[in-house]
Amino acid sequence: GIIAIDQSTNKVDGVTGVTAATTEGDARGIYALDSENTVNGNGAAVSATATTGEADGIVAKTTGTKAAVNTVTGITDVTASGSTDAYGIGASGKGATYTAKNDVTMTGSIDATSTEKGTVAGVGAFTYGTNIVTGAVNVTASGVEGDAYGVGASANSSNEVEMTGALSATTTSGNASGIIAVDQSTNTVDGVTGVTAATTEGDARGIYALDSENTVNGNGAAVSATATTGEADGIVAKTTGTKAAVNTVTGITDVTASGSTDAYGIGASGKGATYTAKNDVTMTGSVNAT
Repeated sequence: GIIAIDQSTNKVDGVTGVTAATTEGDARGIYALDSENTVNGNGAAVSATATTGEADGIVAKTTGTKAAVNTVTGITDVTASGSTDAYGIGASGKGATYTAKNDVTMTGSIDATSTEKGTVAGVGAFTYGTNIVTGAVNVTASGVEGDAYGVGASANSSNEVEMTGALSATTTSGNASGIIAVDQSTNTVDGVTGVTAATTEGDARGIYALDSENTVNGNGAAVSATATTGEADGIVAKTTGTKAAVNTVTGITDVTASGSTDAYGIGASGKGATYTAKNDVTMTGSVNAT
């Protein structure tokens, strides 16, 4: 749809829709590779569909010496559907100097779907990636064979998501994580009305911090993690390295964890006296682990 690569720039004003579709190949709605895009939409939906290939709704990726940046306003829904990996909004940097960033203002939902085998993320930040998303409604990640992340941050990355609806991550074979931060990363999610993670084969994590931090300010949100064959973690903080894991969660109702192996409604596991782990949860419902 709109693509800039190799230290290039695009500025697009007034667009009412962005569609990218292919039968064989990768589809990219708004894509910056070592480059910058500025898109000021006028009620524009962004759609990327790859029958056989990867689908990227809005993605910034840095591989060289220029940080990739997408600045996008005035859009509604973001949809990515591919047979392999699928990212609704994704940022992937190269390191601390050459980061990647998406700053997106929207009024609709984010829906990422992998139809065969691949990783799927509604909002994903990887390796010094940053996503700032304002005005989202629902965030959905659906996979078949591979891991699914509703809002996921890894390797010194961060997500800030302001939303008004529910968040879900589901897959048949793989781990499913509603809100997850790993390897010294952070997530801040405001306004979410529900967090659901479900998998048939793999581990399910509702809100999960591994050597990282999550701040979730819900709006009457139930948190649910269901693993038919695997571990289930409702709200869990775990420290294995040199950064204490912390989950700070408010505005939620019930927390439910159901797994075939271990199951934790709310769990904290530290590394020692220096590197602890902590959950601070304010809720109005029940905690049920099975």
